[in-house]
Amino acid sequence: MVCNQCHSNIVPEPRAKAGYTTCMRCAEGVRKVRGSMVIPHKTGSYLEVMSADYYDENKRFFIPRPGARSLMARFK
Repeated sequence: MVCNQCHSNIVPEPRAKAGYTTCMRCAEGVRKVRGSMVIPHKTGSYLEVMSADYYDENKRFFIPRPGARSLMARFK
């Protein structure tokens, strides 16, 4: 299988079986996705998946407040 981006390198067989269509050289520059836990209510939460660029621009909003940590460490 030939790489979809550079059209010159061959995608290794295990990588192609996993569903990837790019060679390792083209895949090195791709940034991974990031996520943040969103807890809208005390009984439910979900993971918000976003691009690495969006996360870097808005990470100051995702950092928990100092008082919002678990109190279980106090009961040792």
